[in-house]
Amino acid sequence: MGCAEPVMRKARPAIVAILCGVPLAFAAAGSLDAPVEHKITNRSEIARGSNASMQCFLDRLEEGWVGYESCIDDVEAAEVRQNTVTDPFRLGLYLTSSIQLKIMGDRDPSPRVAASVAKSLEFYRTESAKIENSLKISPADACQATEMKVEACLSANSAP
Repeated sequence: MGCAEPVMRKARPAIVAILCGVPLAFAAAGSLDAPVEHKITNRSEIARGSNASMQCFLDRLEEGWVGYESCIDDVEAAEVRQNTVTDPFRLGLYLTSSIQLKIMGDRDPSPRVAASVAKSLEFYRTESAKIENSLKISPADACQATEMKVEACLSANSAP
């Protein structure tokens, strides 16, 4: 027995509509092919880059700064390959990378590590400043979007 066949000769139209029509109405209202809208903002992209940097830090902590920077390079290269890289994403990646590298450099103050970390920090600071200027975002606002402590972010991203 389907919805088209009357169960009872004197079936109430409201009951038939509820039992037969509602599922069809829901099926017609939604579609698996409907586009999903997700508003991308500078803040969301900065946070996404920051999260990627944090994940590299967690995944490569035992490998030290070399493994960490390799991961950052891999993340950025994957974003470029997938055509999903944005300047705000890079900004979040670089700002958080500066903080993580500063922490790593403080843990291992050997001259070799200090020199390499200083070179990387200079790159991240320079690129962050360029992106902040092009997006007209203040360093404090950019740091706030990374969802890390603003003071630590500003300190790691200012010249020594």
